[in-house]
Amino acid sequence: MGYITRDIIAQCSSKWGVDERMAYKYLKAAYKEFVELSKQDIQEKKATHLAARWKLYTELEGKKTPAGAHVALSILDKIAAIEGVLTNKVEHEVKVTKIKVIRK
Repeated sequence: MGYITRDIIAQCSSKWGVDERMAYKYLKAAYKEFVELSKQDIQEKKATHLAARWKLYTELEGKKTPAGAHVALSILDKIAAIEGVLTNKVEHEVKVTKIKVIRK
């Protein structure tokens, strides 16, 4: 459950005896630390998934058969998607036309 920043600052001030300005600085520093940790976590997960898919690809037998080639291409597509080479890009185009309102 999330808390309002003001409540967090009030708790810091009362519990640890720091003034509000310092509590805001601590909160900002903590937030930056959380962001960095989550970035590292995502990079570790990407590395794990990439390693698993490369292992599947290299150990795949029958790559020269139609079914094997299909599986191999599917694995390579997933690897490319994780690396950011392929994306599910959807382009939308909206055309606006003017509507003429006639009042009687």
